[in-house]
Amino acid sequence: MKLYTKEMLAIADEYIQLDSNNFDELLMKLRQVGASQKQCTVILKQKFDLSLREADQIVVNSETWKDFYAATSNLRREWDDFFDNLEDNLNKP
Repeated sequence: MKLYTKEMLAIADEYIQLDSNNFDELLMKLRQVGASQKQCTVILKQKFDLSLREADQIVVNSETWKDFYAATSNLRREWDDFFDNLEDNLNKP
């Protein structure tokens, strides 16, 4: 999967020209052309000079991606648990 397409970047550039503060409009347009959560996050980070954490929080908590919120949260929780358990097991004698 590409990080993003020219079309996605053009949509972000158009949004910048509108000088809007509503990222949900941008995210909805990006999703409509096939952008994933990851691609949206990368575009926000690069185009709006956000930290990865800031961009991620905007995407994950957006109205556009609310249908994926539970699945994304569960997956992240599972990863956290996995790494916590791995660290505990590696520290055992």
